[in-house]
Amino acid sequence: MTRILPAACLLGLLAGCATVPQAPPGTGAGWAAYRAEAAAVTAWRLEGRVAVRHGDEGWSARLRWRHGPEGWRLELRDPLGRRALRLTADARGALLEAPGGVREWAPDAAVLLGRHAGLPVPVAALGWWARGLPAPGPAPRLETGPGGRPVRLEQLGWTVRYLAFGEAAPGVVLPRRLELSRAALRVRLVVDRWALGQDATG
Repeated sequence: MTRILPAACLLGLLAGCATVPQAPPGTGAGWAAYRAEAAAVTAWRLEGRVAVRHGDEGWSARLRWRHGPEGWRLELRDPLGRRALRLTADARGALLEAPGGVREWAPDAAVLLGRHAGLPVPVAALGWWARGLPAPGPAPRLETGPGGRPVRLEQLGWTVRYLAFGEAAPGVVLPRRLELSRAALRVRLVVDRWALGQDATG
Protein backbone atom coordinates (compact mmCIF):
# COMPACT_ATOMS: atom_id res chain seq x y z
CA MET A 1 0.00 0.00 0.00
CA THR A 2 1.10 3.56 -0.56
CA ARG A 3 2.13 5.89 2.23
CA ILE A 4 -1.14 7.73 1.92
CA LEU A 5 -2.88 4.87 3.73
CA PRO A 6 -2.10 5.88 7.31
CA ALA A 7 -3.74 9.25 6.71
CA ALA A 8 -6.82 7.56 5.36
CA CYS A 9 -7.09 5.22 8.27
CA LEU A 10 -6.51 7.89 10.85
CA LEU A 11 -9.30 10.11 9.71
CA GLY A 12 -11.56 7.66 8.03
CA LEU A 13 -12.06 5.06 10.69
CA LEU A 14 -14.76 5.65 13.21
CA ALA A 15 -17.64 3.83 14.83
CA GLY A 16 -20.77 5.74 15.81
CA CYS A 17 -22.30 5.27 19.21
CA ALA A 18 -25.73 6.29 20.44
CA THR A 19 -24.76 7.10 24.02
CA VAL A 20 -23.48 10.62 24.65
CA PRO A 21 -20.64 10.56 27.22
CA GLN A 22 -21.09 12.38 30.48
CA ALA A 23 -19.60 15.85 30.85
CA PRO A 24 -16.14 15.80 32.47
CA PRO A 25 -15.78 17.48 35.87
CA GLY A 26 -15.09 21.20 35.77
CA THR A 27 -17.01 21.99 32.60
CA GLY A 28 -19.93 24.37 32.84
CA ALA A 29 -23.15 25.29 31.11
CA GLY A 30 -21.35 26.49 27.98
CA TRP A 31 -19.82 23.06 27.42
CA ALA A 32 -23.15 21.33 28.10
CA ALA A 33 -24.79 23.40 25.36
CA TYR A 34 -21.97 22.74 22.89
CA ARG A 35 -21.98 19.04 23.74
CA ALA A 36 -25.72 18.69 23.16
CA GLU A 37 -25.52 20.53 19.84
CA ALA A 38 -22.58 18.52 18.50
CA ALA A 39 -23.98 15.17 19.70
CA ALA A 40 -27.22 15.87 17.80
CA VAL A 41 -25.21 15.79 14.55
CA THR A 42 -25.51 12.11 13.61
CA ALA A 43 -25.62 12.37 9.80
CA TRP A 44 -22.83 14.43 8.29
CA ARG A 45 -20.31 14.81 5.50
CA LEU A 46 -16.88 16.31 5.95
CA GLU A 47 -14.65 17.49 3.09
CA GLY A 48 -11.14 18.68 3.77
CA ARG A 49 -7.44 17.92 3.97
CA VAL A 50 -5.35 15.77 6.24
CA ALA A 51 -1.61 15.81 6.90
CA VAL A 52 0.18 13.16 8.94
CA ARG A 53 3.72 13.12 10.26
CA HIS A 54 5.32 10.17 12.03
CA GLY A 55 8.97 10.75 12.78
CA ASP A 56 10.69 11.64 9.51
CA GLU A 57 7.85 10.43 7.30
CA GLY A 58 4.77 12.34 6.22
CA TRP A 59 1.53 11.86 4.31
CA SER A 60 -1.07 14.26 2.99
CA ALA A 61 -4.32 13.91 1.09
CA ARG A 62 -7.74 15.32 0.39
CA LEU A 63 -10.63 13.49 1.97
CA ARG A 64 -14.38 13.09 1.77
CA TRP A 65 -15.88 11.43 4.82
CA ARG A 66 -19.60 10.63 5.05
CA HIS A 67 -21.29 9.29 8.16
CA GLY A 68 -24.88 8.25 8.78
CA PRO A 69 -26.97 6.06 11.06
CA GLU A 70 -26.32 2.96 8.93
CA GLY A 71 -22.56 3.34 8.54
CA TRP A 72 -19.86 5.51 7.03
CA ARG A 73 -17.60 5.87 4.00
CA LEU A 74 -14.26 7.59 3.51
CA GLU A 75 -12.70 8.42 0.15
CA LEU A 76 -9.14 9.69 0.10
CA ARG A 77 -7.53 11.33 -2.93
CA ASP A 78 -3.99 12.33 -3.74
CA PRO A 79 -3.10 15.98 -4.51
CA LEU A 80 -3.91 15.40 -8.21
CA GLY A 81 -7.44 14.29 -7.34
CA ARG A 82 -6.95 10.59 -8.02
CA ARG A 83 -8.68 8.26 -5.57
CA ALA A 84 -6.15 6.47 -3.39
CA LEU A 85 -8.59 4.36 -1.42
CA ARG A 86 -12.11 3.93 -0.15
CA LEU A 87 -13.05 2.56 3.24
CA THR A 88 -16.66 1.61 3.92
CA ALA A 89 -18.12 0.24 7.15
CA ASP A 90 -21.44 -0.68 8.70
CA ALA A 91 -22.67 -2.98 11.45
CA ARG A 92 -21.54 -6.06 9.46
CA GLY A 93 -17.90 -5.01 9.04
CA ALA A 94 -15.54 -2.89 6.98
CA LEU A 95 -14.27 -3.05 3.40
CA LEU A 96 -11.08 -1.41 2.15
CA GLU A 97 -10.61 -0.80 -1.59
CA ALA A 98 -7.47 0.64 -3.16
CA PRO A 99 -5.87 0.93 -6.63
CA GLY A 100 -4.39 -2.21 -8.08
CA GLY A 101 -7.44 -4.32 -7.29
CA VAL A 102 -6.92 -4.34 -3.53
CA ARG A 103 -10.11 -5.34 -1.69
CA GLU A 104 -10.12 -6.56 1.88
CA TRP A 105 -12.94 -7.08 4.35
CA ALA A 106 -12.70 -7.39 8.13
CA PRO A 107 -15.29 -7.64 10.94
CA ASP A 108 -14.36 -4.10 11.98
CA ALA A 109 -12.26 -1.28 10.61
CA ALA A 110 -9.69 -1.59 13.40
CA VAL A 111 -8.49 -4.88 11.93
CA LEU A 112 -7.82 -3.24 8.56
CA LEU A 113 -6.10 -0.33 10.23
CA GLY A 114 -3.69 -2.55 12.10
CA ARG A 115 -3.03 -4.82 9.14
CA HIS A 116 -2.41 -2.13 6.52
CA ALA A 117 -1.09 0.80 8.52
CA GLY A 118 0.24 -0.61 11.78
CA LEU A 119 -0.98 2.44 13.69
CA PRO A 120 -2.45 2.29 17.23
CA VAL A 121 -5.36 4.62 16.49
CA PRO A 122 -8.50 4.42 18.65
CA VAL A 123 -10.92 3.66 15.83
CA ALA A 124 -14.20 4.15 17.66
CA ALA A 125 -13.20 7.55 19.07
CA LEU A 126 -12.44 9.44 15.87
CA GLY A 127 -15.97 10.32 14.85
CA TRP A 128 -16.57 11.83 18.29
CA TRP A 129 -13.30 13.77 18.36
CA ALA A 130 -13.92 15.24 14.90
CA ARG A 131 -17.11 16.82 16.27
CA GLY A 132 -15.34 18.10 19.37
CA LEU A 133 -16.71 15.45 21.74
CA PRO A 134 -15.10 12.93 24.07
CA ALA A 135 -15.73 9.35 23.04
CA PRO A 136 -17.68 6.97 25.26
CA GLY A 137 -15.31 4.98 27.44
CA PRO A 138 -12.39 6.09 29.60
CA ALA A 139 -12.89 9.43 31.32
CA PRO A 140 -11.31 12.27 29.34
CA ARG A 141 -9.42 15.34 30.46
CA LEU A 142 -11.03 18.33 28.82
CA GLU A 143 -10.21 22.04 28.65
CA THR A 144 -12.84 24.37 27.29
CA GLY A 145 -12.68 27.91 25.98
CA PRO A 146 -15.06 30.61 24.74
CA GLY A 147 -18.63 29.43 24.40
CA GLY A 148 -17.79 26.17 26.14
CA ARG A 149 -16.04 24.82 23.05
CA PRO A 150 -13.25 22.31 23.58
CA VAL A 151 -9.67 23.55 23.42
CA ARG A 152 -7.80 20.42 24.44
CA LEU A 153 -8.99 16.87 24.92
CA GLU A 154 -6.95 13.97 26.30
CA GLN A 155 -8.34 10.47 26.02
CA LEU A 156 -7.08 6.95 25.29
CA GLY A 157 -3.49 8.17 25.33
CA TRP A 158 -4.14 10.75 22.60
CA THR A 159 -4.21 14.54 22.77
CA VAL A 160 -6.60 16.45 20.52
CA ARG A 161 -6.11 20.21 20.16
CA TYR A 162 -8.89 22.29 18.63
CA LEU A 163 -7.44 25.22 16.70
CA ALA A 164 -10.48 26.73 14.98
CA PHE A 165 -14.26 26.40 14.80
CA GLY A 166 -16.79 27.51 12.22
CA GLU A 167 -20.49 27.40 11.44
CA ALA A 168 -21.32 24.03 9.87
CA ALA A 169 -25.00 24.94 9.48
CA PRO A 170 -27.13 27.82 10.77
CA GLY A 171 -26.65 27.82 14.53
CA VAL A 172 -24.38 24.76 14.56
CA VAL A 173 -20.67 25.31 15.23
CA LEU A 174 -18.16 22.47 14.73
CA PRO A 175 -14.36 22.15 14.53
CA ARG A 176 -12.60 23.44 11.42
CA ARG A 177 -8.98 22.71 12.36
CA LEU A 178 -7.73 20.13 14.82
CA GLU A 179 -4.56 18.22 15.64
CA LEU A 180 -4.22 14.73 17.08
CA SER A 181 -0.96 13.60 18.64
CA ARG A 182 0.50 10.62 20.41
CA ALA A 183 4.26 10.24 20.93
CA ALA A 184 5.92 10.95 17.54
CA LEU A 185 2.67 10.82 15.56
CA ARG A 186 0.96 14.06 14.52
CA VAL A 187 -2.23 14.36 12.50
CA ARG A 188 -3.69 17.65 11.31
CA LEU A 189 -7.18 17.91 9.85
CA VAL A 190 -8.50 20.99 8.06
CA VAL A 191 -12.23 20.94 7.34
CA ASP A 192 -13.15 22.89 4.22
CA ARG A 193 -16.84 22.04 4.43
CA TRP A 194 -19.32 20.36 6.73
CA ALA A 195 -22.70 19.19 5.43
CA LEU A 196 -25.29 18.05 7.95
CA GLY A 197 -28.51 16.04 7.85
CA GLN A 198 -30.08 15.67 4.40
CA ASP A 199 -27.35 17.85 2.90
CA ALA A 200 -24.81 15.16 3.84
CA THR A 201 -26.20 12.57 1.45
CA GLY A 202 -24.96 14.23 -1.72
